[in-house]
Amino acid sequence: MELKVNDSAVLAQNAYEIRQLGKRMIDDIIKIGRLLIESKNVCGHGNWEQWLKKEFGWTQMTATRYVNVFEMSKSNKLLDLDVPISALYQLAAPSASEVVRKEVITRAKTGEKIKVKDVKEIIVKAKPDPIKIEEIKPVIDLKPIIDLVPSVQLDTWETDSRTQVLKQENQRLASQIQQANKKINGLADEIDELKGQLGDYRKIKGWAEDNAMWDELRANALNGGR
Repeated sequence: MELKVNDSAVLAQNAYEIRQLGKRMIDDIIKIGRLLIESKNVCGHGNWEQWLKKEFGWTQMTATRYVNVFEMSKSNKLLDLDVPISALYQLAAPSASEVVRKEVITRAKTGEKIKVKDVKEIIVKAKPDPIKIEEIKPVIDLKPIIDLVPSVQLDTWETDSRTQVLKQENQRLASQIQQANKKINGLADEIDELKGQLGDYRKIKGWAEDNAMWDELRANALNGGR
């Protein structure tokens, strides 16, 4: 692609202005993040998301991107970086470690054109490999401790445990039976007392009936059998 001298000058000037605008965009994002943090503190708990939706139509995730960039700017110079805004958001996200940020910033300052996919790859490579279960080794060797434990069979432990449970259940049932016997004996005493009262009542009734009969016979005799 061959360009005229004037065309090359125009393109160079445009590239310069675009970079300057890009720096302004980063600066604006940082300022927006700072203002969002201040606004969040003013809104208070429960009102933050409603305020974002009402004022900008944003979700909390959108606001968090600006806030993350502001937080990252406290320890990193971002205004001179020539990176896409999407890459900047990924770099400021919690998933990117400080090591990743320093690597990207260093490479960008040397003039390398950092793309979004480059930041993604650096973040993935920086993550530690997952630990396999078979590679996990116990911190303490339990064999010497196990050797000190008496060699008692598991079934013996189970038998002793069941025997203990049966003994406790037997004691509980024996206590309930003893309490029930006390109640039965108490009822038996009450029954005997009621029987005695009933016998006394019958005797009194019999005497009353006998007295009434003798009174009638004596009255007949006095009247001459009339």
